[in-house]
Amino acid sequence: MSRDEWDNFAIPARNFWITESDKTLENWFLYELSNAIHSALVTDETVRTQHTGVELLEFSLRLARCGKAAVQKRIEKGEERVASRDLREELARQFRAIYTARVIEIASKVINDHLEICFVCPTQCIYNWDTYCSMFELGP
Repeated sequence: MSRDEWDNFAIPARNFWITESDKTLENWFLYELSNAIHSALVTDETVRTQHTGVELLEFSLRLARCGKAAVQKRIEKGEERVASRDLREELARQFRAIYTARVIEIASKVINDHLEICFVCPTQCIYNWDTYCSMFELGP
């Protein structure tokens, strides 16, 4: 990944690790997912006009964390998709937060699109959360 590609992400990779032990596949997954969610939210005119840029960044991080939790539960059940209901329940449980149906719908779609890539990716982040991730080393 080039420096230009890294600079295009709204949420920097550095936000996902403090120490070397934090450079895990789980945090890489969260980094990629939160940026994908953010990108989808800011390109939706309805969502973008109803929320500030800071709110969208915060939403993206929360939605990615809740999405990861929902993914873990679904994978344990042998399922490969996350329902909007799963995400809504995780948001209520973890953050006592309620988001609009539109935000949940966008995030759920992004999570499921991301999972389609994850299932064929050789890194297999979703099965090896605690594994060290060298991809953090490639950035600026």
